[in-house]
Amino acid sequence: MRVLPGRVKANQHLAFSPDGQHLVCGGNGRGVAIWNVATSDPPTTTLTQAHGPLALHFDTDTGRLYAAFHGSGVWTRTPAGVERKLAFPDGQPSQIGGIVFAPDGSWLTFSHYQMSQEMVGTFKLTRHALDGDRVGEQVWQINEEHVWDGPFAYRSDAGLLVGARASSRHFVSRNPADGATAGSHPYQTRPNETIAGWTVSPDGDRVAFTTRDRVRVLDLATGGEAELPVEEGSVGRSLAYHPGGQFLAVAAGDGVKLLDAGTLAEVRALSWGNGRVRTVAFAPDGMTAATAGERGWVTVWDVDV
Repeated sequence: MRVLPGRVKANQHLAFSPDGQHLVCGGNGRGVAIWNVATSDPPTTTLTQAHGPLALHFDTDTGRLYAAFHGSGVWTRTPAGVERKLAFPDGQPSQIGGIVFAPDGSWLTFSHYQMSQEMVGTFKLTRHALDGDRVGEQVWQINEEHVWDGPFAYRSDAGLLVGARASSRHFVSRNPADGATAGSHPYQTRPNETIAGWTVSPDGDRVAFTTRDRVRVLDLATGGEAELPVEEGSVGRSLAYHPGGQFLAVAAGDGVKLLDAGTLAEVRALSWGNGRVRTVAFAPDGMTAATAGERGWVTVWDVDV
């Protein structure tokens, strides 16, 4: 276990580069911080013209970083350090709710709230082609009955976009080629029970999510569900599947619970005393992982199971 030098204000998001050598973290402050994990040198702060990232993504082919910000648009940074804000042909999207990038950086899809000239607001889901720092024409756009809550995910194995609608208690999967609905996956809740955080398995077959007193996994094909009761308030918003799909990491207090992805049996419980964990991420090879806590420190640890 190593605590990386340098603190990140109110960190919320982590992402490893495709080769696992770099780790990027962002929160409520300006820009994002990038560490060389191998050297543990102090981080480089970049994209400082933007504030409050809501998603971070590395292009698997080129290592280019994409970062979407709540009110500052979408930015990119090359491995050589060249930064640029993406320009959209139809104007900068406002009030982005969630965004996902193709693994190879060939397209992006985002949910957003759009106000018409008649001052009528509509939730929309939009896909654009993408080539490096150039955004292509709009491929498709659809109106959504309900906003997609928080982040959503693309799983290349299944070829699906997956998003959550807390208001209607459904996970929705869509075909990224045309936005058509591929499936609607309802889940039940107890009175006053809401989703805190969720993630999709690498194969796209399952969604794992937390509530105030449960960790739950929904099989999207069968509707079957596994659950792990936990002490109320003991698990956080952040979850991450191991790249191999066999483990599920769940933020728990100032550490992480590593669970068997199938049975939800606890495999390891880790705690570092660096403040309540806000986000967790695995390196692409699954050998290491990282967490960021409320005190601003980023911890890198060996999965070792």
